[in-house]
Amino acid sequence: MKDRGGALWNGRYRPVFAGVFGLVHGAGFASYLKSLFVDHVALPLFGFNVGIELGQIVVLIAAFTVLFGIDRAIAWIKLPARAPSPLRLRVVAVSSLVAVIAAHWAIERAPW
Repeated sequence: MKDRGGALWNGRYRPVFAGVFGLVHGAGFASYLKSLFVDHVALPLFGFNVGIELGQIVVLIAAFTVLFGIDRAIAWIKLPARAPSPLRLRVVAVSSLVAVIAAHWAIERAPW
């Protein structure tokens, strides 16, 4: 990987983007929940956020398990010496799968 020391914020911009996205996203949910529960919005919003976080933890555990299995399967296969590293193969495979799914969703939601 490239040295990101010379990058903007020493390459630590991702947490900033994630935090800003989370705040904007959360504000949208908060305003929606406020319209549902006109009065006390704090408790439903807290419960909603806890549920979202638990769901994310479950998805991360599942993803870790699947990716660990893929890494083990790639390591088990005898690759030629000139082949890319198993990590590179997995990154390209998972990225390609995500790109195909995203393209399918984009086409499905296209306005034409």
